[in-house]
Amino acid sequence: LARLGCRGSVYLAPEGINGQLSVPVAQLDALSNAFAALQGVEGLKLNVQHASLGTVQADAAAAPYRKLIVREKRQILTDGLAEGDERGQGPEGKAFDWDRAGTELAPADWHAMLPPGRPEGAAAD
Repeated sequence: LARLGCRGSVYLAPEGINGQLSVPVAQLDALSNAFAALQGVEGLKLNVQHASLGTVQADAAAAPYRKLIVREKRQILTDGLAEGDERGQGPEGKAFDWDRAGTELAPADWHAMLPPGRPEGAAAD
């Protein structure tokens, strides 16, 4: 990543990879190829900011990140479950219940549930 001029953060854990990077535009293909060559993360999808939002070169003064940080973590997503507990036991022995995890919504249904006249950016999922 450093060789490609990337800046930002990457977190590695048994569950996968999570990261936010600023990459020189000329290096996007090289970055994609480098990730594609990694074993164990086949099918990794890179989400690239849409061109309509503009770009900032990774080495520009206004770049979003000043340095590159790569860290290994025990867990990327903090879900409250005890590490290594295959039964899904969380704190105090409570089992995680996928049936109580909420309802998955299509984008149109999500937007339909938001209150009318809400300020833009007031909702988070």
